[in-house]
Amino acid sequence: MRESTFSFWEDADFNALRDEPLLPGEDAWHSGNVEKTYESWYIEAVLDKGYVLGVTFATKGLKKLPSPLEPQLKVDLVTPEGTRETLVQHFTKEDFRASEEYVSLEMGTNRFAGTFPEYRLQVTSSEVSLDLQFTAEVPGWKPGRGRVAYADKGKKFLQWVVPVPRASVAGNISVKGQKEEVSGLGYYHYLYTNFYLPEILSRTIWARVYTEDYTIIFADIVGRTLFSYEPVRPFMLAQNEVMKLSTGNMDLMTRGLQRDPQTGARYPREMVVKVAGEVPVEVRTKAKKMLWGRSVESSSRKPLLATVAVDAKVLLLTYPVSETAGQGVITSIVY
Repeated sequence: MRESTFSFWEDADFNALRDEPLLPGEDAWHSGNVEKTYESWYIEAVLDKGYVLGVTFATKGLKKLPSPLEPQLKVDLVTPEGTRETLVQHFTKEDFRASEEYVSLEMGTNRFAGTFPEYRLQVTSSEVSLDLQFTAEVPGWKPGRGRVAYADKGKKFLQWVVPVPRASVAGNISVKGQKEEVSGLGYYHYLYTNFYLPEILSRTIWARVYTEDYTIIFADIVGRTLFSYEPVRPFMLAQNEVMKLSTGNMDLMTRGLQRDPQTGARYPREMVVKVAGEVPVEVRTKAKKMLWGRSVESSSRKPLLATVAVDAKVLLLTYPVSETAGQGVITSIVY
C-alpha cells in the first residue's frame, strides 16, 4: 500500500492552499514533545576574502525518534586558502536556553538571536570564533502553509520556512587566533519535524541562488518507495526586496553526479530548473567547488551531505528574454 504525500500547498484532504504569511515566532523553539521532534536552525554566509560558513544549531543529532534533548552545534567553514574547518560541540540540556516567542538560542557561549530584519550569530571556540550581524534584505518566505505532510492524514510533518532568504552580513571571524573583519551575503532557514528523516525521505536538495537583483530559493524533497518517490518542489523568486513568485510547480532536471573523494557524498554536477506561469523562469546551475561534505549522524544509516558552491544563470522567459549571471550554494543529502 502506498502512502500519501501532502505538499506545502495541500491540506490532509488534498484541498489546495494559498501561501500564508510567515508570522513572528514561527522559527522559535517548540518546547513541547522535544523527545518526539527534531529542530534545527541553519545559518549561512558567503563572505569576502573567500570565507564560506554554515552553522547549525540543533536540538539533537539526526537519529530515530523518540530521543532525548541533546543540543548540538555544527560549524562548517571554508577558509580563503581552501581549508575546511569543522567544529562539532555537544551540550547538556542545562547548557541550552531558547525562547518560544522568537528565535533566541544559546548553547554554552554560542548564540543566535534576533527578529526580522536583524539577527546576530556568535560562536566561540579555540579553533573558530564568529561575531556576525545579519540584516535581511528580502522578506521571509513560508511556502504554502510551511509544511510537507506524510502518511495517514498527514500525521508526519516536515516544517520548513526561510525567515531570511537573503541578508547583508558584517562582523568578524577568527580562525586559530587570526581575526579578520568580513562582509558578504547571508541566509537562514528553520526546520522542524516529528519523524526520523531517512525513514520517509530518500534525498533532498536545498538551493539558494543570487544575482545582483534576484534571490531564488528552491528545494527538491523526495520520498522513499512507500511514498512513490514523489517529489515536493517549492520555489521562490524575489526581485530586490519584492517577492515575485512562490510556487510548487517546478520542474527539475539534474545532469551527472559528482562525488567528494573525502566523504563519498554525491551532488549534481548541473541542474536546470523551470517554472512556468505568471513569471516564467529558468535557472541553470553548474557545480564550481565542493565546500564541505560529511556523514549525517544517525543511529542506523549514514546519510551523506554535500554542500557545493555553484555558478548560476537566471533567465526570465518573458519578452524579451533576460539572462543574468549569479552564484549560489546547494546542499544535497542522500538518506
